[in-house]
Amino acid sequence: MLAMIAFDVKRLDIAEQLARQAIGQQNNVPVFYQTLGNIQNARGKLDEAVISYKKALSLKPNSPDYLNNLAATLVSLQRYEEAI
Repeated sequence: MLAMIAFDVKRLDIAEQLARQAIGQQNNVPVFYQTLGNIQNARGKLDEAVISYKKALSLKPNSPDYLNNLAATLVSLQRYEEAI
């Protein structure tokens, strides 16, 4: 996924655009939402990242990676009860 490459080289604006394009083409791939959430998190868009992580989890429930990223982001937002 090109968004991951852009993310790795810190081109977060382009990475987010590419992740959204991938979701637009295939909206049932959980890793696309996970990637978007990671990009949003890196950009400080924590509330948006939570939404993306929750969407990834709706497509792949109980994924340890998705659960971990969601919980960490919720803790950053001081939404501790939700993070448990």
